[in-house]
Amino acid sequence: MKLILLCLFLVLLTNLFAADNVRITSPTNLQVYGTTNATATSTFLLGSVNPSDGNGLSEAAAAFIYIPISNTADATHDFYFSRYHEGYRLFDISDATYSYISFPLTLNVSSTHYLYAAVYNGTNYVIVRKSAPTAYSTATITTFNLLLKDICAVNTTACTNLAVGSATLVSGQVAKVYFFISTNSAHADNDPVVLTTAGDGDGGVFFQVKLSNKVYKSIDSSISLSTPLTKGDGRVIANYTVTNPISSDAFDHVAVFMHAKAASVAALPVDPAPHLAVGDPALYIGIYPDAQLIDYSYSTSQSDPAITINSFGYGKPAINGTSYLLSIGLMDKYKFVTNLSNAGVGTPTQIQELLKKQACYLLTAGFGEEHYIINYFRSYRDHILANSWLGRKFIKVYYRSAPHYAMIIYKSEWMRFVIRSAAYTLYFLFNFYWVVLIFLGACLFLNLWKIKILLHNNRL
Repeated sequence: MKLILLCLFLVLLTNLFAADNVRITSPTNLQVYGTTNATATSTFLLGSVNPSDGNGLSEAAAAFIYIPISNTADATHDFYFSRYHEGYRLFDISDATYSYISFPLTLNVSSTHYLYAAVYNGTNYVIVRKSAPTAYSTATITTFNLLLKDICAVNTTACTNLAVGSATLVSGQVAKVYFFISTNSAHADNDPVVLTTAGDGDGGVFFQVKLSNKVYKSIDSSISLSTPLTKGDGRVIANYTVTNPISSDAFDHVAVFMHAKAASVAALPVDPAPHLAVGDPALYIGIYPDAQLIDYSYSTSQSDPAITINSFGYGKPAINGTSYLLSIGLMDKYKFVTNLSNAGVGTPTQIQELLKKQACYLLTAGFGEEHYIINYFRSYRDHILANSWLGRKFIKVYYRSAPHYAMIIYKSEWMRFVIRSAAYTLYFLFNFYWVVLIFLGACLFLNLWKIKILLHNNRL
């Protein structure tokens, strides 16, 4: 009983002396929304990066927010892609009503406090907006709406060349924003915030708002898609190369697009996109009005040689035997997408059909898709095994038995792993046997050298 009372006392004591503060809501899963006009479809989830310290308590550990800026002067060129709706519904730095960012904040207070937003002007953080007369006296989760126009009024450098109609495309310009609480309701706009260990502006959180109006042109990135796409069971594999990648600090994901119905190609789905957040608008594309974004979370590397696509429109699984016309682009953290690659047809194929087509049952069951390893061993069968009496006997026995247990292998993940591992090992041995011979020769030489030294030492 005494121990319980002591624990309760310590908890109460901790709360009594705990400093009041403001923190980012869900800093390890940051979600920040932007609004660009009165319609519901113009409130959308922005690109963001969680604070590196888990809280955003310093400039160096600030959370990052990525704001796509409208640019009607250059947005009409052929290559204009955005995950968001239309160019004029992106952010406008001159909009005094909308174009605001909703920062998710949690206030941990036990007495009356006011919430303030301050922006760095190159010398100091100065106040741009306050919650007063609204006060907070208990723990509260809130969103603080801050106009981009107010941010740009303080930090004009960050907003250079971002006005609607600007002929200059820029990306990565930064405005620093700081949120803090105070018991003083009288702080005015443009008042500097003193950040000291015991100052009135302490106990807050930092954001870095990054701005971009850079819609990509054909010269900005070059993507080549190998066609036709590789077939798999319930999926296709897109092999591609990027010869002119976008900035690595801006790159976010590889995005996959599906084109409208062509000859023998599936039509686009017309139902809503449930995998997008509420109010997260559809895609707007300038040059490809027949193309539609089906996923933008495939790869986090521009150098990946291939991506596996198993969803063809808002989370719908692929339909085996149906052809899809696809192309890919690179999406940055602002959700702008580069010009698309060439389009290629992909046809997911049921495993039974693949087994028949590939005529290499064990390997097809192991990989579950078309693969260069399968092609290699098929060629080895046709050009080596088929030209010898023993090889022809092996092929005959193999094709009598393999079809019976190929499906058993395909349904067992660990058996598929064993088949793939064995295939890669044999492929390496067949193609790089000289590496193995050098390694074995080196081991033999070292052993002989060791024996020679031991014999020499024994004589002594």
